[in-house]
Amino acid sequence: MWKRTFRNFSIDNFRNDLIQKINWDIVFDQYSNVNENTNYFITEFEKVLDQHAPLKKIGKSKNRLLSLPWATKGITKSIKVRDKLHKKYSKSKNKIQEALLWARYKTYRNMITELLRKSKVNHYKEYFNENTNNHKKMWEGINQIIYNRKQGHSPKRVVNVKDNDDNLTNSKQTAEVFNNFFTTIASNIKSKIRSSKKLFNDYLPAPNEQQFSFNPCNANDIIKLIESLKPGKSIGPNSISIQLLKELKDVLSYPLTHLFNLSLSQGIFPDAFKVAKVIPIFKSGERTNQSNYRPISLLSNSGKLLEKVVHIQLSDFFEHEKLLYELQFGFRLKTSTNHALISIVDKIQSNLDKGLISCGVFVDLQKAFDTVDHSILISKLSNYGVRGKALIWFHSYLTDRKQFVHVNNTSSKTEFITDGVPQGSILGPLLFIIFINDLHLAIPYSKVHHFADDTNLLLSNKSLKKLTLNINHDLTCLCEWLRSNKLALNVSKTEVIIFKRPNTKLNYKYKFKIDGHKIDPKSTIKYLGLLLDEHLTWKPFISKLKTKLTRAIGIISKLRHSTPLPFLKTVYHALFGSHLNYGCQLWGLSSETHTNSIQKLQNRALRK
Repeated sequence: MWKRTFRNFSIDNFRNDLIQKINWDIVFDQYSNVNENTNYFITEFEKVLDQHAPLKKIGKSKNRLLSLPWATKGITKSIKVRDKLHKKYSKSKNKIQEALLWARYKTYRNMITELLRKSKVNHYKEYFNENTNNHKKMWEGINQIIYNRKQGHSPKRVVNVKDNDDNLTNSKQTAEVFNNFFTTIASNIKSKIRSSKKLFNDYLPAPNEQQFSFNPCNANDIIKLIESLKPGKSIGPNSISIQLLKELKDVLSYPLTHLFNLSLSQGIFPDAFKVAKVIPIFKSGERTNQSNYRPISLLSNSGKLLEKVVHIQLSDFFEHEKLLYELQFGFRLKTSTNHALISIVDKIQSNLDKGLISCGVFVDLQKAFDTVDHSILISKLSNYGVRGKALIWFHSYLTDRKQFVHVNNTSSKTEFITDGVPQGSILGPLLFIIFINDLHLAIPYSKVHHFADDTNLLLSNKSLKKLTLNINHDLTCLCEWLRSNKLALNVSKTEVIIFKRPNTKLNYKYKFKIDGHKIDPKSTIKYLGLLLDEHLTWKPFISKLKTKLTRAIGIISKLRHSTPLPFLKTVYHALFGSHLNYGCQLWGLSSETHTNSIQKLQNRALRK
């Protein structure tokens, strides 16, 4: 494993060498291809960085027990004395001497316990004060306290996986198997999608007459974007760390501005920014199964800044032209999961008050972001007004992308990605909601709610028979739209629930079918983090919430002696307050008995 060492690093010396040793005329050349300028800039920047912060090979750490970081040399010596006293006490056969030794041992033991407690508190106070602005380090320290993890020890991210039922013990083979799995999963899913009677453009609205075009950015824009970056994030290939970007924003903002404007004017997204480093992170289930790992893509920070420039302009255009579906709540300014939940629950509650029965279908799309068809997406962008040089830029952005998988300090070879919007990118989520923006136009009866790829169909009626017929027709239309857009439905994870008053009897034998598969309605359903029950009583949700809050209280109790008050408040808001506040506008209106039990837990947490 190679890592940069910043032991003798001086930001001022690095800045001076950066200005003097790079031929800026090449970087600022107006007439060369943006790929040439970008590659030269990245290469020369890394050459200077190698001189000031050279790469150093880190060897495998030896398996040995690590002492507690807060146990000083004096405390360690005292622990040895304590252990000797206990040994003498255990070997003593004289009852009087045994009582004296036990008293001495007990006094010594209690003294060391107090010293360790104080030393631990001081250690973490210093640790948290040093890492005030580093949230990653802060949570590492908190996890050490909560789970008693010793420094230098962390659970393995990846264990040996299987390839055709064969266990892989070689890290290189494991990386290759993961990379092959991640790069072919989209094509494997799409190959099973049946052909559609309709074309994707049969569902599109009339073409937008207004045309989107890029505006050049300036150095001040780039400085603001650099300042908005969150520190402590991992970086991908051909990248400059966020810390260096922030330290050198006055120097780097000008070449980055030029490269970005050159990219936009030439309609080329630089190839250096198209490479992703993928880290497989285990989700749940069997660890030897590749499908149980989530691919986390790390991209170039410089490329992300360029994406931010484009994202701001494209989202402003879509919002100004009112092109996005009004009930799409994902990845848009001034919308959140709370807005999506309130919109759905209010409609259900209103219909229940009117004596209507509501049916909700919670659709699960299979690897939705990974299976987006590039040619369809480009056609949809053109329909909404992205044409000319801007459309050429988006085509460049989507095509010829590559990735490699990094596992156990070993990397696979680089492979091309042919489908999907880039994972871990800034533009990917916006491009996805544009891709599914016309789905609601294919559904004749139900109201469609979206939070990115979380899609819900909601329909109400007095007659359960008519409700069932209309929902089944909508599900047929949904499948047709998905096939025409080359997206796949995950039938096993698609759920149906009927919302009704507690005393309502359903006399009609309803049957719900989707893509030829029967779906049985459920009594509770999880949507965007909330448990919705068929009567909207919130009992199942509050039961789960109480469990989460009780667990959070236990963690806060562990931390209270070792963590400074400001950080303890941060932990409270992260682990207790976040669960307490989420969706409280909805479940907080439930019965007083439920809310009183939550209030008691809140009081317990504050007393800690």
